[in-house]
Amino acid sequence: MKRKLFGYWLLVLVVAALVAISLSFSAIAVETVIIGDEGELTDAVDQLPCGTVVSQVNVAAGYWMNRLEMVVKTPDGATQSLGVHGYPGGSQFPPITLADGEYITDVSGDFAPPGIASPYLYTIEFTTNLGNTYGGYGAAGGTLNDGDPNTGPHPGNFPGIYPFDYSADDGWQIVGFSTSPVVGAIETFGVVEIPVPECCKDKDCEDAPCVKCDMETTTCTAPGEEEGQPHKMCDEGCVNTQNDDFNCGDCGVDCTLLEGYKCVAGVCKPPKAGKP
Repeated sequence: MKRKLFGYWLLVLVVAALVAISLSFSAIAVETVIIGDEGELTDAVDQLPCGTVVSQVNVAAGYWMNRLEMVVKTPDGATQSLGVHGYPGGSQFPPITLADGEYITDVSGDFAPPGIASPYLYTIEFTTNLGNTYGGYGAAGGTLNDGDPNTGPHPGNFPGIYPFDYSADDGWQIVGFSTSPVVGAIETFGVVEIPVPECCKDKDCEDAPCVKCDMETTTCTAPGEEEGQPHKMCDEGCVNTQNDDFNCGDCGVDCTLLEGYKCVAGVCKPPKAGKP
């Protein structure tokens, strides 16, 4: 009976560990609503693995925005659609294909304010970290205005169409949308961001293990003083102070100043008798 119980709890611990590991490598997703109320989040964006980037954006638009879709690439090279937002309609534009190392940092466009009988999202434009701009899409057949109801895609119907411009914080990228569509258009609109990873594992960091990957921010950071941690950043780089002859026990403790001395378990020790 005891053996069976031990096996059961061992299985529970293994499963819990695997879950914790998988979660630690999922991207941290943040939603920001730009137009209207909170919408429907991009599919499974909070489960994207660390290192995910946008590879393609698909857009359909006419007088206003009809459909939006993000396609991402995961570190293993696989691509995945994060869902189509909107409804059929408008013209399907050629896909926006991002280069390696390129990611979306800014989304801008124009919208009709809430409270009027019209689609909200009219135009959209994307800007990347490389300074490339894609768009704008939408608002065909009309001129955008700043409040004059007699101009715009449908003169006389709207109190005005207004611009928006949203930039991701430094170190973050826009990977998805949060929307609430109506027939043929997008009524509310927001963006979803995840960090641009500097690292996903400790081994990705230069000077590891003195510098470790902080999975909360996916950046390489120097850990605080840890009891029993033998590795330290010294003038020579990351060293093991337990066996480094020039940094024995601490940075700068040079055992070689004494003939024959070696660093053993963090202490400079003389050569054994009978050995040079």
